[in-house]
Amino acid sequence: MPIYSEDRENDGGIPDQAQRFLKIIQDADGIILSLAEHNGSYTSAFKNILDWTSRQERNL
Repeated sequence: MPIYSEDRENDGGIPDQAQRFLKIIQDADGIILSLAEHNGSYTSAFKNILDWTSRQERNL
């Protein structure tokens, strides 16, 4: 999944990978989330996925 940026979103929209990921989460009966830790916080890879998925339904 590409690194999130507003410019990238404006130029190309939401990547297919992020749309598929959100659909999987929405269709699940539940999720168990286990995150790797990096310097006392979550990783930049998780933050990137969170950024893309959180932007998808903001205008609904």
